[in-house]
Amino acid sequence: MMLNVGERIYSKKKIYAAYRMVKNNCQNQELQLEKEILFFESDLMGNIDKISNCLKTNKYDFFSKFDFLLRIKNISEDDMSDKINFDYRPIVRFRFFDEVLIQSVFNVISEELKNCLPNENLGVQLNDGESYYFYKNWQYQYKKFVNKQKRNLESDTTFNCVYEYDLKDFYPSIQQGKLIRMLKELLKCEDEFVNESTDVSKFSLEGWIETIIGYFKPENISEETKGLFKIYCKKRVIDKKDLGLPQGPLFSAFLSSLYTKDSYKQIQNKLKEKGFLNSEIFSYVDDGRIFLRENVGVDEIKEIVDSVYSEINEADYNNKKICTNESKCSLLYTEDKSCASILRYLSSDISLVNASINANQEIDEALFNAITARHENYEFQIQKLLNSSKLGINKEDEENKIKKEYSTYSKRKASFLTRKIAYDKKFYLLVDQIFDIDWISNVENKSTKSLNTDITDINFYYCVMNLLKYCHNCQEKYSYLLTRVVEYLNTYKKACENINVLTYYYLCLLKCIQSFDATDESKKWYIEIRDIFEQNDLIKKYLNSSAKLSWIKIYSECEMIFDYKDTNDFEVEALQHYNSFPLKLLELRDDIFFAESVQFNITEDSEIELNGNYWISECKKYYKILVCRANKQVDISKKNDLGNMQNLNDAYISKIDNLKIINTLLAFWESELENNDLVNPSFINFDNVFFKKDEKNNDKDTELIIFNVYPSEYNELEIKIESSEYKKLFTSFFMELFKLDDTILIKRNGTPLEFWEYRIMAYLNYRSFDLNAFFNMVSEMLDECDYFCGEVDFNYDKVRKLIDLELGSSNDKDIILQLHYYLENIWKNGSKDLTFFTLHNQEHSLELVQNYSLMNEKLLGYLNLNKDEKFILFAACYLHDVGMLNGVTSNEKVDQNNGVIATLYGKINEMLSKMQDKNSNKKFEGFLYDIYSITDLVSSTLEGKVRNDHPKTSKKMIEKNDFLPLSGHERSLIARVSENHAYKASKIFGQEDYHVFRGRRIDVRKISFWLRLLDLSDITKKRVSHEVFAQYFDRLGPISTFHWIKHFCVNDIEFSVSQDKMGEKGEENTHFKISVIFNYLPAKDTVFYDKSNCYIFIKDNEEAPYYREKEKCSDENKCPKCNLRCLFLNEFKYFDEEVVFLNKYLEKNDINLDFSLEYVYDKNKNSIVNSKSFSHRKMGRKTVDDYIKQYFDEVI
Repeated sequence: MMLNVGERIYSKKKIYAAYRMVKNNCQNQELQLEKEILFFESDLMGNIDKISNCLKTNKYDFFSKFDFLLRIKNISEDDMSDKINFDYRPIVRFRFFDEVLIQSVFNVISEELKNCLPNENLGVQLNDGESYYFYKNWQYQYKKFVNKQKRNLESDTTFNCVYEYDLKDFYPSIQQGKLIRMLKELLKCEDEFVNESTDVSKFSLEGWIETIIGYFKPENISEETKGLFKIYCKKRVIDKKDLGLPQGPLFSAFLSSLYTKDSYKQIQNKLKEKGFLNSEIFSYVDDGRIFLRENVGVDEIKEIVDSVYSEINEADYNNKKICTNESKCSLLYTEDKSCASILRYLSSDISLVNASINANQEIDEALFNAITARHENYEFQIQKLLNSSKLGINKEDEENKIKKEYSTYSKRKASFLTRKIAYDKKFYLLVDQIFDIDWISNVENKSTKSLNTDITDINFYYCVMNLLKYCHNCQEKYSYLLTRVVEYLNTYKKACENINVLTYYYLCLLKCIQSFDATDESKKWYIEIRDIFEQNDLIKKYLNSSAKLSWIKIYSECEMIFDYKDTNDFEVEALQHYNSFPLKLLELRDDIFFAESVQFNITEDSEIELNGNYWISECKKYYKILVCRANKQVDISKKNDLGNMQNLNDAYISKIDNLKIINTLLAFWESELENNDLVNPSFINFDNVFFKKDEKNNDKDTELIIFNVYPSEYNELEIKIESSEYKKLFTSFFMELFKLDDTILIKRNGTPLEFWEYRIMAYLNYRSFDLNAFFNMVSEMLDECDYFCGEVDFNYDKVRKLIDLELGSSNDKDIILQLHYYLENIWKNGSKDLTFFTLHNQEHSLELVQNYSLMNEKLLGYLNLNKDEKFILFAACYLHDVGMLNGVTSNEKVDQNNGVIATLYGKINEMLSKMQDKNSNKKFEGFLYDIYSITDLVSSTLEGKVRNDHPKTSKKMIEKNDFLPLSGHERSLIARVSENHAYKASKIFGQEDYHVFRGRRIDVRKISFWLRLLDLSDITKKRVSHEVFAQYFDRLGPISTFHWIKHFCVNDIEFSVSQDKMGEKGEENTHFKISVIFNYLPAKDTVFYDKSNCYIFIKDNEEAPYYREKEKCSDENKCPKCNLRCLFLNEFKYFDEEVVFLNKYLEKNDINLDFSLEYVYDKNKNSIVNSKSFSHRKMGRKTVDDYIKQYFDEVI
């Protein structure tokens, strides 16, 4: 039966959903008291019942007082005095219990009114009611808001101008009375939604709407924060009878968006009345954008927008009006080189820099300096734009826009610096830069043409938290950071002359400090904050807020056990409870509804009687599944048939049985998900699953017995489990099933995982996770388990970690892992017999993927690939050389039209003729040597043909290989990129090649650039084995011998970046340097080699690296320049040529990036080429240089 609104509001299901949403609210997390939430969860069902009863019986007086805090919103210099003006934004904090109750009401109201919300407001879009989050992901929604603006500002835009506006003090400006009447009208409260059944006749939706919205008034402010409210009132005219909506609780954004739902259409209608027929309007909460195709005057557009918002409120109710904030409004034109287009370009550029840095890896000093320089250049350019006399006709508007953009940038920069590049040697510099104690002088000297930052331009809580994550284990850095932060706050204390207005910031600081285990250093700062706020009761609460036992001990030592008389406050009750019983914190679980394991009591006499507490699953793939209902404790007699159950970890279970068990469980889990929209957590608890097989009677069904320990009272909550929680459950299950401890590579007995096992564990360890996709992957894989039974090594984990950072979906990551396995298998048997050049197996591919990660980060967003393009690139890294393994077919061997075969035929004819002309008395050995010469010629010719043809062969093999885990379209694109890796640079760089893939445009040419560059970067000694070289030396021709030696000579390849600073050279260029580090170079002999294609290699001094000059050797300079070392370096010509063409491409496309390639001879590096072990008996008396000379004499 369909429940009406009232019944849904006080249903336990909806209250539980509200609890999860409030707990997961990402806004103002710094104000959540951990103990308060834990206390609520310690009696979850009891609190849900209490809230349900309050709602049913209209207990409006149940709410506790709320906290009214202040955050600094704006800082300016007072024109009439030497003082600094502070403007504040109020932040309201309800008690957790109260907010769950309130959210229970608005969850249902939002379901009823979700179609009334304006689609134009991208910042307030609701999730479905079963989500753990009330709103759609704010980062994703804000990205949509930004991308929509970028798209409308592209060079081919049809829009001529954009008006940006911001609503001033929006939440306080809302009229509570009008909002209540609007909700009543939309919900038709009096007619339809008041429950008239006798048992709940007291419920009134109308009453709850009035109570919740009207509760935000001065008399309900907590005693601890009434003083802050008075300070707020001094700064502005306040209607104390109507405070509007509170900023902080979840429901406020929803109600504010509903309040202005008609404004977008009204603005467009008024624009049409004025003759502006084509416009697009959208916003992010109260930050709006209006794009127009026709030119409009500043005053005209402002008047239209202001008139719409000023008419929303009812004049006869009170004097409050909604209006725009003039300092944040601007009309900008979209033509090329306009203020709007320049800012769009700059912000996009700096966003790419920030996104390119991997937060999980330490960065080197050169990269840190380059990033810092890029940010300095951004600031230089935006300051230059502000100072420019070439601003448009709306000069004031453009200045407003620039300042607003700079403030937004400053917040992102601080977040980026603290989260991603807290580089060890620069840590102190970052701390000083972010918490700048000289902000006062910037304000006092502030002119309209200066850009400076202060506490309003950083997210204080996240910056401190990010830096503490980095340094909490280092006492010196920890002390420096907190000393600086407290000094920083003290400067604001002096300026505002009231420490209490900084309460919010000290609460944030306390939350950060107590988020980590207590130490002597953290105790010191804890005491200092306590002493600063000796009389502040709200601070005292936060001084007791941590649930970590190490902090409970500190509370006792510092005599800070919270003692407060107001026990009607749920928050106070929570603090006092855990201060009285601190060990109860040990009883709490991370996820309170995850079922516990069943525990057995084995008895001698009594037998377990199931009596209907079990059911047999219809899902029977291999084994029958018996599901038993049980509490935590189960008594089982030794006589009972259940008594011979075995846990899945027992050794007697064979591999075949194990596979059948997984198949059966998988089918059972899928069936549960399909039928119940939930897989019961008990069914994924490894300790609750048992295996029972009758060894004496093979005809009897083998059974899987699963105990359901899931609390029955949770069933009425209709809990929906998030993907992240399923991920935890299945990870724990398979870790036990595969007998793993700390690593997902090696089992407890020391044996490696098989690939099918590793794929499961890898999928569960990727950052993203989708349950249905996981089930599909495992199901399809188990059907081909025989193929995936090879053992894995450490390289698999290297691949997994690399692709997890770079790719999007888990499916894409799994495919790349399969390609690694595929390539390993096709090269595995007999691969060492392929002696031409060097191996191109999975080790080569892994090196390419690894080099991409190293290079991409240092390119700072240039040549950036999206996740779909990276998938194509990584797949091509694995498949571009598969044609190397394809032999010459019978038909190809006799193809007279093929130039290689025709030349081979001619040479053999000539050799046979010479053999016949020789003396018939020739010795037996001589004839054999002649035959061997022909055989070697045939072998080397066919090997050469395979190598030369391998790009085209690879393309054909990829396109036609249905066995690959790729779609036809994916194979087509990968084949195209793979073929491109061997073409001449001029052909690849000269053609655009765009395709549509997965609904978005991808640049195949750019992907090909990357593959070519990565392929050339795999030139170090890591890729060759001295043992293989020694074993097959006799079979290597001069070309392969040279290529192996070339690898041995290269110790490493390094990538570095440097950045020009604006104002120094007049232009901003990023310089990317590739350094090839040699451990050996051939001698500089005095013999002249007449090689007309040889380039000159020079160095500035003896210790400097070599680099190639632009001109080739000529008759004038050939003798002193062209020696054996010069020739050797010239054999890296493809690398040099690629860099030359890449720079031409970058210059042509106005990309401020250039590549350089240098060759560094490090004599201090150990060189295997120069060691005695390298000159084995088969080389005879020849040196490495002799073989290099032989290559140039015979081949080149």
